[in-house]
Amino acid sequence: MTADTRLPASAEGEQYTVPNIKLDYAAELSNFCCMNRFVKTVLNFLVFCRTLLVLGLLSLPVATFASSPILAQESISTTNTNTAPNTTDEPSASVTWRAILDRIGQALSREGLTDKELDGLLTEASDVEKEAGATTKVEEEKLEPFQQRLDALGPAPKEGEAPEPEELAAQRERLSEDVAKQSAKIKEAADAELQAKLLREQIANRRHEKFFSEISNRTSGVLQPAFWAKFTSGFSGFAKSTQLLFTDSLSALWKTLLLDKAKLVILLFFVPLLLLVFVRAGRILDGLSAHIPEHPENRAVEGFLYYLAKGVAPSILIFAIYNLFESQGLLTKRFGEFSQLVALGVTIFILVRCLARVWLAPSEPERRIARISSNMAINGYRILNYGLWAALITFLINGLAVIFIMPLEVKVGLSFIFSLFVALPTLAMLWMYRKDRQEQARLSEYTALPAFTWYLGVIIWATSIVIGISAITGYIAFSEFLSQQLLFGLVVALSAWLLLRFIDFLFLQLSISHIENVETAEGPTSNFGNSGQIAILGAGISKLTVYVAAAILLMLPWGYRTSDFFQIFEKAFFGFEVGGLSISISTVLLALLLFVIGYTVTMALRAWLNEKLLPTTSLDIGVSNSISTVFGYIGIVVAAMLAISAAGFDLSSLAFVAGALSLGVGFGLQSIVSNFVSGLILLAERPIKAGDWVSTSGGDGYVRKISVRSTEIETFDRATIIVPNSSLITDTVTNWTHGNKTGRIRVPIGVAYDSDPEQVKEILLRCAADHKLVLGRPAPIVFFMDFGASSLDFELRCFLSDINNGMSVMSDLRFAILKEFNQANIGIPFPQREVLIKTEEPPAPVPKPRRKRTPAKKT
Repeated sequence: MTADTRLPASAEGEQYTVPNIKLDYAAELSNFCCMNRFVKTVLNFLVFCRTLLVLGLLSLPVATFASSPILAQESISTTNTNTAPNTTDEPSASVTWRAILDRIGQALSREGLTDKELDGLLTEASDVEKEAGATTKVEEEKLEPFQQRLDALGPAPKEGEAPEPEELAAQRERLSEDVAKQSAKIKEAADAELQAKLLREQIANRRHEKFFSEISNRTSGVLQPAFWAKFTSGFSGFAKSTQLLFTDSLSALWKTLLLDKAKLVILLFFVPLLLLVFVRAGRILDGLSAHIPEHPENRAVEGFLYYLAKGVAPSILIFAIYNLFESQGLLTKRFGEFSQLVALGVTIFILVRCLARVWLAPSEPERRIARISSNMAINGYRILNYGLWAALITFLINGLAVIFIMPLEVKVGLSFIFSLFVALPTLAMLWMYRKDRQEQARLSEYTALPAFTWYLGVIIWATSIVIGISAITGYIAFSEFLSQQLLFGLVVALSAWLLLRFIDFLFLQLSISHIENVETAEGPTSNFGNSGQIAILGAGISKLTVYVAAAILLMLPWGYRTSDFFQIFEKAFFGFEVGGLSISISTVLLALLLFVIGYTVTMALRAWLNEKLLPTTSLDIGVSNSISTVFGYIGIVVAAMLAISAAGFDLSSLAFVAGALSLGVGFGLQSIVSNFVSGLILLAERPIKAGDWVSTSGGDGYVRKISVRSTEIETFDRATIIVPNSSLITDTVTNWTHGNKTGRIRVPIGVAYDSDPEQVKEILLRCAADHKLVLGRPAPIVFFMDFGASSLDFELRCFLSDINNGMSVMSDLRFAILKEFNQANIGIPFPQREVLIKTEEPPAPVPKPRRKRTPAKKT
């Protein structure tokens, strides 16, 4: 509910317009909080139930009268006659849109439109834009099958070509007509959407210009005694008008309740219910505050719960009761406007006062958030309390002055006084705070302030000074607007800060409780990292939401509306154009969802192949791994193509991307592409497969996994070697188990020169034959390799069915050979070296020659 607050010119010919911001506050806050919608929905539902009950009671005589068969037949015939189809054609949607848009254009050509009228025109233009846009999409979907069928028929035969059948020509003609009709509908809807968009932008610009023109009006003579004399005389009859407003409004309210008992029942039911909910919510919040651990960091959390119980809950209760009375039509126009002002003013008063108690805590230093002394807290809260009471009373009197259409000087003077009651206490508190900080620094109790507090203090200083200067220089409307925004901005900023601290505390407690549950549980604790990441992500999203909501609330009084932001979010979600490219967040999210679903299904089927199907086949592990890997690649590619198609991208248009990738391959991606292609070759040709024992330049080990870029090789020390696929293709790699696992081992050994070679050969062959893992065919063989420097060198060579057992078999053979040699007294020589260490005595020191003394000359 808004009112035209343009006032008549004063005696000096000046025009003063009070900015219509008081009434807009309540409407925007209620729309943003959606509280009034809930209350109105419930009340409308009760009214609907009441209407159904009354209609049911009224229909009882009619139902009794119609119980006769003859009357029933007559009623049926009458009904059939009355419900005959209406042959009158209803106007099409495009005609309706055109009429609405023409009416909006004509309305905008007039001057002096109020904010309420502009908001109504903006709503109508937005509705037409939405309907036209939706119609465009529907008609385009209808056009697609006609166009496909027409394309399938092909063009009509040209002159000189063989004629086509008449049925085919008639079908092409019908399809062409259908395509033309659908195209015309699409063009009409698109034109209406564009015109509605242009009108909506024009309305928004008109509203912003009107808003800034209102707050930029200047009124002279505020500091002159004559002005204040007229201000005092303007209050004649004010008390009588106020008395009549209250008595007449309450009398009308009482008469309405006596005439409509249903509204009285609704009030008697909902008012106590709201009070009960308010009391119960306060008790719950007090109980939560009692469970907060005592810690200096938790003062903000306790303050936030106190703020909810003592500030937010009463404010919601006030607006709920106001919406309850307004929705039932129990308030007269003027009394409804004043009630809205009271609800808004009292709400701001309660919130600011509650925030002051949370931050200053004059009687509870242990709960104080602000870093100030107790003396500063007590005096500052007292000054703020007096200033708030004075500002609230002035605000309500000013609202009555606007409603009663009192003289211009009264409204200007009250706005001037209201601005001073906001600016002067604020400046006094800031000056006291500055002195208090200096005193703390002198006593070595100074602590650095957070950046948030410093920036907020600078903004409050600057705003308070601008309010005072604007009021003194005659820009009363601007100073009053800044005063209201200072209070409203403090409520939003401080409330958002408390909410952010509460979010940090909440997610911290969730993480701590998860850690305790994990430590006391018997299962593994590997999920803690994921839970911690989820908690951090949840806190980040919650904080981002708080920042966006606070920014929207702070911009509402500056000529914007919640519908503007919701429309921006809607366009960003459902599609917007950037340089001719249509981008839709909803489409992108759908594409991501399809890709995630496709990826999940692919991984589930791959796991089923690896764990259920492939182990039951006769395929070896390498073939199974290749099948599983290729299936995973195909599934991911299919999921990506489905996501790209769902996002609205034409796959044929990806040729440019392919060209860019080719250029990138030529410059810096050739190694990545080389590894990728090498991986495909390894999977297809299978020179190396999972489970093979290979020897590379990086070391020996088993191939565990062949990926897109690299291959994982696990060494015998359980270390993992990451080898690029291109190295396995271009470099020399020894694959011990490529064709099969059969392999040959060699055991070299040297014996003393006095040993019998035939006996050594016999022992070596017997040891090989006794081992169960050594194959009999091909048979083991012994070679006399060389006459060594100190031994006769032999080498035992034998084959194994699984070369993976080569190391253990060679160790077993060495144990057996050594045992047989010891029993046969065959020695295994080893080189013996004698080390001779020579030590020489140091030479004797040479005595130094004595210096001859020369006798002194006698003089």
